Amino acid sequence: IVLLGIIAETAALPLWLQAARDAVGERDARVAMTLYLCSPLPLVNAAITGQNQALCSPFLALSLLLAFRKRSFASGLALGVTLVALKFITVVFLPAAFAACPRKARWIAGAAVLPIVVYGALALAGVDVLVPVYAEVGQRSSGNLAFLLSAAGHGFERSSHLLTGRVGEAFVLVLALGLSAVIA
Repeated sequence: IVLLGIIAETAALPLWLQAARDAVGERDARVAMTLYLCSPLPLVNAAITGQNQALCSPFLALSLLLAFRKRSFASGLALGVTLVALKFITVVFLPAAFAACPRKARWIAGAAVLPIVVYGALALAGVDVLVPVYAEVGQRSSGNLAFLLSAAGHGFERSSHLLTGRVGEAFVLVLALGLSAVIA
């Protein structure tokens, strides 16, 4: 899965660059790509830990690129592929792609067609399609807010591998300052 993640991230780069060019222009797109390439997150996520979120990246980039190019149905369809074939958690990207599309009804149709067909067929066959959601609810892993907040010891189970005390609080403070700087 590590090699596949690296390939997916590499394939996504030109799509992200073109989507950024369409959204904000050449100069800002180059700045954004430089920041992305210098960020350790893609390297840690795909190459070191082998998490499969990287597999979603080309489809998310393609969805936004198509949205910016006013190809609403195809944009929705590209995102619908991730919902069915890769990870349902990509549902969090629905609002961004939806907002970028000029023809909302066509985008909704594109995004809904695969999930309705696939999950509908599974449900009709008697499969409980919500099992992954039930399984995720109780997890505390590096992929959710409970894990992040537990790094500073805020009301969640402690573990020996988590940052605790002042180090954890400093980590959460730096994260909060970084997010507020990005938002401002």
